[in-house]
Amino acid sequence: MSPESCSAVRESGPRLAIVSNNSTPVIETYLQQAGLRRMFERVTERYPHMEPEATKPSGHLLVLTMMSMDAAPSATRLVGDSVTDVEAARAAGIRCIGYANEPHEVATLAAVEAPHPAA
Repeated sequence: MSPESCSAVRESGPRLAIVSNNSTPVIETYLQQAGLRRMFERVTERYPHMEPEATKPSGHLLVLTMMSMDAAPSATRLVGDSVTDVEAARAAGIRCIGYANEPHEVATLAAVEAPHPAA
């Protein structure tokens, strides 16, 4: 998402967080370079010695994020760009909005029934 898109979403009310299987340095570098860091209240990432089964598609990191933000699953949405994101959202009991970074990804997200798989 662009800084403008994130800003528009944030200004409309929702609190934003990032949940990633990547490590903190990778995420922070990307967010700083893209000018996005200030948009996100929380960044939850793979942590040292984390069991591989706890990464997405497990809902573990999503549940940790919701707990830390005191956010109910019914009020939480994941904007995900992969099949594992859709699966993690289901595992955590939240809804997922498919975000296709590339036109060919629309069909992939639609196949796992991610709502709104638009490029």
